[in-house]
Amino acid sequence: MRRSLLLALALSVVLALCVPAAVAGRAAAAPSNNWAVLVCTSRFWFNYRHVANTLAMYHTVKRLGIPDSQIILMLADDMPCNARNAYKTQVFHAPEAERGRRGGGGVQSQLNLYGAHVEVDYRGAEVTVEALLRVLTGRHAPGVPASKRLGTDERSNVFLYMSGHGGDEFLKFQDAEEVSSRDLADAFAEMHTTRRYNELLLAADTCQAGTLCFPEGHPMPPGVLCVGSAAKGQNSYAQHTDRSLGVSLLDRFTSAALEYLEANVRGGQTSTSTSSSSSSSSSSSSSSVPSLEEFFVHMHGQRHSLYSDPVFRTDRTRRKLGDIPVTDFFGSVLRTRFVAGGYPLVGGAGGSAPAGEGAAARGAARGFAPTRPAAIAADGLAGGSAAVEETAAAGGAGGNCVFMPWQARIAGALLLAVLLAS
Repeated sequence: MRRSLLLALALSVVLALCVPAAVAGRAAAAPSNNWAVLVCTSRFWFNYRHVANTLAMYHTVKRLGIPDSQIILMLADDMPCNARNAYKTQVFHAPEAERGRRGGGGVQSQLNLYGAHVEVDYRGAEVTVEALLRVLTGRHAPGVPASKRLGTDERSNVFLYMSGHGGDEFLKFQDAEEVSSRDLADAFAEMHTTRRYNELLLAADTCQAGTLCFPEGHPMPPGVLCVGSAAKGQNSYAQHTDRSLGVSLLDRFTSAALEYLEANVRGGQTSTSTSSSSSSSSSSSSSSVPSLEEFFVHMHGQRHSLYSDPVFRTDRTRRKLGDIPVTDFFGSVLRTRFVAGGYPLVGGAGGSAPAGEGAAARGAARGFAPTRPAAIAADGLAGGSAAVEETAAAGGAGGNCVFMPWQARIAGALLLAVLLAS
């Protein structure tokens, strides 16, 4: 009787210390893919800067690693082919005097923003409030191509950038309709319910943009961050004017953000770490690029040159701002840990595992099943999660157990005590 009670007690403690693999994976999960939705909501020639804002942000996120397949670009007007454009098929974000050289504090002023490699997904009359909400929520009509869909999941980070004319809790679309802060909050809530994002950053460059971050009577869902170029009652101002075009080329808030990203984040630089221990990979990965907190502090420090007070909302985030690299939204999220180790093959009926170059292919042909190496992880998980995913993959169902080192020690000690007592 005593032995049975001790055994039952030990098993109950062991089961309590056992963490389901699926739960452990979610707790340690980091974004595995980044998406960007870039929206210019203005038409007419005098709104040239809103198109330039959006195209400049498009080039920045591409430079930092987000591919075209994961960018939804929406332009409400075709400025490159406008009859008033003195530079046909071209859009610039620096004055004529600065083009052809690097200027504007680091921004590549010679860049034609509307080059051969720009992929516009929604243009002209296609850019509507309904189209934006359908993109965010995934409620598309049958036949909409994949290039116009936001193919995100619960491990995707989404960067939503919008530029146009706005006011207190609204943003105008084509001078014909408006999207309100409550519309956006409802769309984000549906995205959260349907697991269409891990974290979402809304950045708006418009007058009174900060009011979009605080929808009256509508709470923001978890994981949503927000930054607006101007507080309630304030305007968002243009940066400079080009005399040959007769219009402003860029807004001050977007210009300051682009200059910071170009000056502090290299093209192709990600939160990548090289480590032999999973415990140090997460801490070293975030140190290679500036954090979102540093970016927000910089933008707040620019308020005098912006002539407005940027507004930030961070109370719904599940991470500390200092632990979030800017590339978790503005760029790629590849996290790689290189360690010593091979690629073992499990021998089958065909005999021993072949070795050398092309071994995996020859092994498959001879009945060998390759197994994923536990030591190598380039799957976007945070440090320490490689063993979690490996165990879950080997076990199959989500109900399998993962033991952390301290848990394994306690469980082993309890079982040993039971065996000695019996």
